[in-house]
Amino acid sequence: MIGRPDGLLIALFIDKQQCCHSGTFVGNYSEFRPDVNLLNNQDKLQKYYEDSRYLCVMLHNCIRTQKDFKEVIGLTNENVQINWVIIFDALDHIFKHYTAMSSSGLPIIQTMPSIKQDAIKIRHYLRKRKEEFDLISLSALNIPAPMEFGMQLKRVVVGAGAFN
Repeated sequence: MIGRPDGLLIALFIDKQQCCHSGTFVGNYSEFRPDVNLLNNQDKLQKYYEDSRYLCVMLHNCIRTQKDFKEVIGLTNENVQINWVIIFDALDHIFKHYTAMSSSGLPIIQTMPSIKQDAIKIRHYLRKRKEEFDLISLSALNIPAPMEFGMQLKRVVVGAGAFN
């Protein structure tokens, strides 16, 4: 891992041939993109990368401001079918469990402080963008939103029954 020990990542995969959202990876940079320099905010790979089949949007870095999310909407709204409602709701639900505290004030899920801080910020930004944008009108509601989780989050999802 380049830079800080690790960071939380939400990667939306958009299939360029099918013109639809094909999946979301939620995990740590070290599990998915250890090559990205987290200290360089100008590193294009922190927002997007593309290969012959997929456009990958690093959603966690594209929701901090209204302008950033508007750019993502502009990229996807015209040609890509994506269900923003399910994605935002599922992420909010996962991060609720991931950042939960016990009655004694200790984290229920043990993780690196930087990852927990990322989860808290991302959850805040997701809620803020959900208020600012009409996600229902921007969504293809009949499109599924499959998600894959990194090892740490897999334990949270299974252990907390986050999707039961």
